[in-house]
Amino acid sequence: MLTQDIRNPITPLQEICQKRHGKPPRYVYTKVSGVPHDPVFRAEVYVDDEKVAEAEGRSKKEAKRKAAKNALFMITK
Repeated sequence: MLTQDIRNPITPLQEICQKRHGKPPRYVYTKVSGVPHDPVFRAEVYVDDEKVAEAEGRSKKEAKRKAAKNALFMITK
């Protein structure tokens, strides 16, 4: 799987987790930094209650997408 080419890695990660562990990944937003008009969000991804990846983004959605991409890379390598 070429994870760098995936535009929306959230769905493939969910499908893999459902198949392997019987439940979807869990996302936790752990930090907001930066100034109020330009925040940076940090998201962590847990698979089967184990943290497998994290990422930062300018929105919660972007942080979640980047974390999912990192998680896909970690669990498919």
